[in-house]
Amino acid sequence: MISNREMIDHGNINVYGNELKFDYGMNQMENGVIPMPMYVPSELTDAISKKRSRDLCSFDPSVSSFPIGQFVNQNDMNTNMNNQKAIITFLGQDISMHIYEQQLEIDRFISQHTEKMRSEIEASRRRITMRLLAVADEGMKQLRSKEDEIVKIGRLNQALEQKVKSLNVDNQIWQQMAQTNEATANVLRRNLQQLLTEIQQQQRNQLHAVKTGDVQSCCGSNEEDGRTLVGGGDVEAYCNNGGRWCRNCGKEELCVLLLPCRHLCICTVCESSINVCPICKSTKNATVHVNMNSF
Repeated sequence: MISNREMIDHGNINVYGNELKFDYGMNQMENGVIPMPMYVPSELTDAISKKRSRDLCSFDPSVSSFPIGQFVNQNDMNTNMNNQKAIITFLGQDISMHIYEQQLEIDRFISQHTEKMRSEIEASRRRITMRLLAVADEGMKQLRSKEDEIVKIGRLNQALEQKVKSLNVDNQIWQQMAQTNEATANVLRRNLQQLLTEIQQQQRNQLHAVKTGDVQSCCGSNEEDGRTLVGGGDVEAYCNNGGRWCRNCGKEELCVLLLPCRHLCICTVCESSINVCPICKSTKNATVHVNMNSF
């Protein structure tokens, strides 16, 4: 066992801690690491007492006998540290082995901790990289999807614009057709109104002619009937009763006006079977129905 006197120097620091620092520095130099020139401060230049051998245990490797305030030569420092190592070896193998084992344990712990930290940092970096790649991939997918939607909407917009243009053209065509049809309807309405006015005037003229005795020309009867009616003096009764009957069948009231001769002389029953006017024998092109109740 090592006594406290051998391990501790009163007024100084622990030899065990100093040996740990010293041996660790020696390993660094033995491994090929060249230390920088060391500046020795003036506080650590106190002389070490060599009167008793037990005081050797309190040797502090941080204290050297180099000149105060000067830079230490590399060769002198190596020589001094080799001498100090020999002194530590001289103190006993148990202490040196214990210090060596402690140093190996510390180195192994530092190496394990460094490797663990390196692996954790690498794993964290990989996780972050994978996460960033996944986020970037998802963002690219969403961007492509939005671009496809924009393209589809653009195509649909173009199709709708073409449809609107086509509908505008159709609308203009229908408006023109409606205006044309309206103008045609107005012309036909005026022509029909004029035709009805002429028919009414013709009817009045026919009635006036019958009243004046021209039964043969106005009412369309034959000469024998005209003579009989004139002889009998019942011209007005003939116009009021027999003069309004169909010139073809004589059974129905006349109500159809033939065109282009404009003779009101047939009924609706005979309209489909008559192709020529019974009065003037002109070819029938069209017919117009007349409401005789208004007369």
